[in-house]
Amino acid sequence: MGIQYYDIYTIGHFISGVISRLIIFPSNRLKSFYTSNGIHLLIEMMENNYHPNGTQLESFKNHVSDCIAFFIGWVLIDLLDITISKSIYYILLFILFIFGFSEITREIYPFKKYGAFRA
Repeated sequence: MGIQYYDIYTIGHFISGVISRLIIFPSNRLKSFYTSNGIHLLIEMMENNYHPNGTQLESFKNHVSDCIAFFIGWVLIDLLDITISKSIYYILLFILFIFGFSEITREIYPFKKYGAFRA
């Protein structure tokens, strides 16, 4: 959530890309790519860009850099061809769930009960 090209959350997008490649259809590269990057793009597109008072919370260039960071994380792990054990799979699935939940509450519903800007 920011108006610059990158912010403190950019590394989270990178890590999410890494984890996504490892757990979302790990044996099918094409399915993994389209599913994980597609879901991430949809979440980015649904984010609130403005506070109700009109202040800009996130810019287009930040959305683009978040998507690029996610993509780079995904590609890096794909090129390294890393496989993980079943126990690590479930740990990473939990981490990705927490990241996803955090992203949704912080950026799609920032003014609701669990959002970043709740009253």
